[in-house]
Amino acid sequence: MMQPYDMPERLMAGVSPEYYIEKKISKPGKGLTPFSKEALAEYVRCFNWKTIRGSCEDYRACATSDLDMDTKDFLSKKKVQCPTLSIWGKDSHTGKVYGDLLPIWRKYVSGPLSGGEIDCGHYVIEEKPEATSGWLFNHFNAQ
Repeated sequence: MMQPYDMPERLMAGVSPEYYIEKKISKPGKGLTPFSKEALAEYVRCFNWKTIRGSCEDYRACATSDLDMDTKDFLSKKKVQCPTLSIWGKDSHTGKVYGDLLPIWRKYVSGPLSGGEIDCGHYVIEEKPEATSGWLFNHFNAQ
């Protein structure tokens, strides 16, 4: 018997991978332009029951068990102690709603914190691969 929590997975699996990926990652004003044909093909190739299920479980956990554990850690003053990098797209939802994320992350990180916005939308790797790799290179070379 199908459980209510299985519904998103069943709905997602009910459409072709090409259709779902195009509708999911296409952004207003940009469409699919940030993505090479090879990148789109890889997204489509990886759209299968296993990744659908994992993605849905990740979203469910975010609003339930992850939130509970994060709240408990925050209230008990447990913080991330390893060097942390936070990068985001300036024109992404995150960038537009929260702006500079570093002051937010400082509440959760006691170790070294670096990062900043990248002049792009949600898909920083695809939209600005050089800027993204620059942040990663600097972060890991500083350790």
